[in-house]
Amino acid sequence: MAVITIRLSGYKLAQLQELAHTKDTSVDQLFEQWVNQVIHESTAEMRFRAMAKLGSREIGTKLLDKLDGLRD
Repeated sequence: MAVITIRLSGYKLAQLQELAHTKDTSVDQLFEQWVNQVIHESTAEMRFRAMAKLGSREIGTKLLDKLDGLRD
């Protein structure tokens, strides 16, 4: 495991510690969760863009319209 040093103002650190406390977790675990989320979102976006280059704009638009219809 690697160590990362992050410099925060005292106020921001206190807020972060309070957030961790309210979630019954540690600041380290919060960062781990946030990093995992960012990595997964980035990977999904890269996969989407790669697939979009191979796909049909017409089919993609129809699928997005179908998804929009499911929200209503």
